[in-house]
Amino acid sequence: MIDFSGVSMACAGTPAWDAVQEQVMPALEFHGCFEAVYNRVASELRLSLLGIAKDLLSLPLQTKLRNTSDAPYGGYLGQFPGLAYESLAIRDATLPHAIPNFASLMWPSGSNPNFCEKARSFTEQVAELEEMVRRMVLESLGVAKYAEEQMQSTYYLLRFTEYGAAGEWEEEKRKLAHMAHRDTNMLSIVCQLNEVDGLQVEAMDGEWHLAAPRSVASFFVIAGEAFHAWSNGRVYASMHGVAMDGTVARYSAILFSRPMSEQTIQAPAELVDGDRPSLFRPFEYGDFLHFCASAEGRKLKKCRLSAYRREEDITKEDEA
Repeated sequence: MIDFSGVSMACAGTPAWDAVQEQVMPALEFHGCFEAVYNRVASELRLSLLGIAKDLLSLPLQTKLRNTSDAPYGGYLGQFPGLAYESLAIRDATLPHAIPNFASLMWPSGSNPNFCEKARSFTEQVAELEEMVRRMVLESLGVAKYAEEQMQSTYYLLRFTEYGAAGEWEEEKRKLAHMAHRDTNMLSIVCQLNEVDGLQVEAMDGEWHLAAPRSVASFFVIAGEAFHAWSNGRVYASMHGVAMDGTVARYSAILFSRPMSEQTIQAPAELVDGDRPSLFRPFEYGDFLHFCASAEGRKLKKCRLSAYRREEDITKEDEA
């Protein structure tokens, strides 16, 4: 557990910042995930978000299906056989128009100002946590000069999720709420909104651990495959999923930092040398997303990036 209390972007370079930074990189290098205590999001806001998430995800299916996206995994997700899972997403959630436009789509008869205000406040505060973590990683790797470039080439996607109560499914599927997978993006910040645990994370050694919050101000930070590739393997992208066996649904709000679709993911020259050659060929993030959503990609939950852009494939092609 890493305590971010009292630390902000304005603290960069201070002893307080450095003390937190020293913990962040080892956690993401060896586990790909850590629990962050971050008290900028008040408990009252979390409680409000729980009500908002329940109201949002209880809307009629035909309404939720309006949440579409040109990019895979960018809109409504649900109706998967054997999975009691639904979620809705807001792209560019930190931009002024994004949340009101989404609210107008879900509630055409009214703009739902309460939803807009609470979602906006949450997004702004959690985005700062994500930015701090990313900046700390780049500083630890000695490539902080790329921080601004990275921020300009990514956007935030806010997703509200519901994992149904186990009693709602067939007996043989009763513990599965979301298949184990790796996220495709840079970082994911998971906020558990109620007291229903279920997030499980696989460490690099293959051991699975229940990620249950130990503080009312806890978030879980999970690294994705884009960050793994950009860091030339130094940041570990952990497998994770949700498994439940209770009778109460689980709700969460997740903020994803995603590269722009046309953004090329390539490790900086400073992170590639003779001792650590390039692991992956450069690729456009949007192309990788489409691969992950393809029939082939969906079969490769554990090794999609390796199958898609492993550097050793170039050597094989050249030898052929």
